[in-house]
Amino acid sequence: MGSQPGGWEPVRARAVSFLSAIRTITHDPLTLKFGKKDLYIDLGARQLLAAQKAESKIAVEIKSFTGRSDVDDLEKALGQYILYQDILIELEPERVLYLAVPNSVFDDLFEEPIGKLLLKNHRLKLITFDPKQEVIKQWIIPN
Repeated sequence: MGSQPGGWEPVRARAVSFLSAIRTITHDPLTLKFGKKDLYIDLGARQLLAAQKAESKIAVEIKSFTGRSDVDDLEKALGQYILYQDILIELEPERVLYLAVPNSVFDDLFEEPIGKLLLKNHRLKLITFDPKQEVIKQWIIPN
């Protein structure tokens, strides 16, 4: 659970705030124990689905992409996402993992060919948000 430079904590706090308005935060952070290792996903949350009398569980890793290179940040985030996804499949297969990024990151990176390729190849599920307005802009779930 490393820290990110450049004001990551305020971005994270805002993301937690608006996510808690639509989901019940159950873990902050969500701890995954795998073998002798502990890993930490930023949030675990659930939502009751009244019509289905079931529960939807998600895990959300929040990234602000404030490093020196957005491609370097993307590489690190994608590696972390894949690792968490594989562990969740083993430990909590019902929980869906999302990568949450500010809308500006989506516009700058995922509207470019490199980001479009990841979305086209169904590599990850994204939540884009506006940290100033504290609203979710998009849920991007590949089919």
